[in-house]
Amino acid sequence: MAYDRGCASRAVQMDWRPGAIARAMTPGASTPGTSVHRFSPDPDTVNPLPDAYAPFVLTGRIAQRVLRLPVEVGPAYVGAAHAGAAYAEAANIGAAHADATGVAPAPAAQRRHAEYQAGRDLAATLLAGLGAQTLQVGTDADRAPVWPDGFTGSISHSRQLLAVAVGRHEDTRGLGIDLEAIANADEREAIESVCMVPEEHALVGNALPRADWATLVFSAKEAFYKCQFPLTRCPLEFGDLAVMHADVSAQRLVLRLQRDAGPDFRRGQSFHCGYRYGQGHVYTAVQLAP
Repeated sequence: MAYDRGCASRAVQMDWRPGAIARAMTPGASTPGTSVHRFSPDPDTVNPLPDAYAPFVLTGRIAQRVLRLPVEVGPAYVGAAHAGAAYAEAANIGAAHADATGVAPAPAAQRRHAEYQAGRDLAATLLAGLGAQTLQVGTDADRAPVWPDGFTGSISHSRQLLAVAVGRHEDTRGLGIDLEAIANADEREAIESVCMVPEEHALVGNALPRADWATLVFSAKEAFYKCQFPLTRCPLEFGDLAVMHADVSAQRLVLRLQRDAGPDFRRGQSFHCGYRYGQGHVYTAVQLAP
């Protein structure tokens, strides 16, 4: 579950960097040397996001925003109006790079760069709204975001959606969000075999569809990982965290550490994770009190 970890399950190659599993397991996802998957028509015309969409369960003065990523069209991208021109500009750097070096980035790498830049741009917008003097979000050696002094946050995206949440340290000590498209049958099987401990499989019985539950468990562990890693630098595995309780009515989970991860993250310690479903995705959030 580390930011740079890779793991194979059956015929599915998974990249456990936050948000990457959705790309790795999505049928038609781009790999080097292949053409880019096309979305048609524009998803905003099919299933537009509600205004001020804020699906993450967060308390206090936490800024959050979810946007649709632009539509893929061959090697270039057509930006949805609200996603900003920066995404399209970043995604179309391939031609300029090829002119300069003779080698264009592979489409998958091109898209990852665009997603990365779109996330940083949206984070800068939220930081500005919170009054931050520094708006740049860096990247450390573990590929985790580095937030300006006095702030913390989390970034997540699927192939369709991008989400950012940001807060001041006076309002939250740690923050992790994750969004995942609901798994298909192959993806569900991969998650169940790699990411879930035996006790989690039957925890909600028939209260949720099997694919919804598997996606939720995976997403909740990703959200917790992104919350704790900046504080502990501990590269947890999926089995190091277990969902012990699920309240489907309140849409809340209780996660329990199965090992020590740091002074404030001890074996047996429990953490709450709120979740919501919508737009074909699950949204999870773990937040620590200041």
